[in-house]
Amino acid sequence: MILFKVRHVPLILNLVKDVTRREGKKRWNEGAFHQLKTGFRANDVFAGARILKVSEEALGDISEEHVQREGYESKRQYFEAYRIINKLTVVNLDKPVWVVVFNLSGLMEITIRNATVGLLEYDDPIIENMRKAGVFQKYLYRMKPVDVSLSDKFMNEDLEQWKS
Repeated sequence: MILFKVRHVPLILNLVKDVTRREGKKRWNEGAFHQLKTGFRANDVFAGARILKVSEEALGDISEEHVQREGYESKRQYFEAYRIINKLTVVNLDKPVWVVVFNLSGLMEITIRNATVGLLEYDDPIIENMRKAGVFQKYLYRMKPVDVSLSDKFMNEDLEQWKS
């Protein structure tokens, strides 16, 4: 499980945010699947993610690319958000943090302009092509995770119909 603030949910679901920095001990392993949640209750899950990379670096070593991938426009904006989220009075730029790069995984219902266009797996190349084409920024109404307890029959037979 990885906890996020509610304000990060649309950034994650719209494939803007795919990196997070965390203090404390290492809790994530590359290749592992984690639920992304906004709280500790069972219904607080908003997506699932596969961990692609875990590394350690000083908080102040964040690159401009990672600032963008965290969902912020500038380092200053990112550090201010980090201070608030972690309830700090001062941000220690030398503090070691875990950099967790993730990729959303699992089935998602995609709705564009109030019409459900189908179910796609997050790692489907169609998602990446839509993101590159700017579809999500212009037209996305919502993406929401589909209950992963769907039957194997649906997963194996009907998913291909939705993807075509």
